[in-house]
Amino acid sequence: MKKCICILTSLTFIILTACSSGTNETVSTKDIFSEPFTCTANIVADDLNAIGKLSRYGLESWEIEFSEPTTLSGVMLTFDGVNSEASYKGLSFSMPKSAVPVNSMLLCLATAIDEISTTDEKDCSSSEGLLTFKGSTDCGDYILTVKEDSGDIAMFEMKNLNLVITFSDVSTLETSSSEETSAVEDTSTTDTETVSETFDT
Repeated sequence: MKKCICILTSLTFIILTACSSGTNETVSTKDIFSEPFTCTANIVADDLNAIGKLSRYGLESWEIEFSEPTTLSGVMLTFDGVNSEASYKGLSFSMPKSAVPVNSMLLCLATAIDEISTTDEKDCSSSEGLLTFKGSTDCGDYILTVKEDSGDIAMFEMKNLNLVITFSDVSTLETSSSEETSAVEDTSTTDTETVSETFDT
């Protein structure tokens, strides 16, 4: 009887372990992060606990404006994969990538997402409606979790930096048609002026 109980206990443990670890699969990533998005990012790393509105406009094009803590409130960071810029109350200045720790952490996130968004497919594990991707950047190893049904970003972790970023209120950024029309009109005006100047000459 005791032997049967031990066997059943072992089987139950194996089944629960398998379920908790999720299933491994290769998924198409061409549609993940294919659209610009904005969200609330909660950043925790050692003594840092910051909250900000994070926006991704495209490949290597990011921006975050902090609301917490008070020492960062109102500060905006923008980066394009090469250059970083900080601004506060209208004043802006460029800085090295690693000048501010939180800036370096966000660049690690940007690199990971850009890497996934430029691949056609990637191995991941699936569990409880979430897809978990693991990879490595110059910053170290990362774990990136997205929602399986929507592709929305959910969590980003880097153990070597004690970094955990959770995301909420994810929404797609819509391109303003009026801005596009204005851009076209500006281009047309410039072209017309150039042609006019050419004939005048």
